Amino acid sequence: MGRGYTAGVSHFRLVYKERTTMADIGIHFDKAYALREFADLADAPVDALAGISAADAVALKKALNIVTIRDLAENKFVQVAQAVTALAAAGSK
Repeated sequence: MGRGYTAGVSHFRLVYKERTTMADIGIHFDKAYALREFADLADAPVDALAGISAADAVALKKALNIVTIRDLAENKFVQVAQAVTALAAAGSK
């Protein structure tokens, strides 16, 4: 990997050497993508996410024009849903 990242032993843990910040983001991706840089992951096909099949990716493309993980994250419907659930959680505290 480059730029300060090393692969850990369990769950494809990514450790940023300078800050010792850890993120187990790799467990949410198919093995082929688990150790990639974040910039590469953002532009990876949406079915690189664990649990999203090729058929799911076709359906997302057809319904919402979502092809990459970036497309999914920036989708207006996803963003509205995230905002609503965050506000609902904040209001229930």
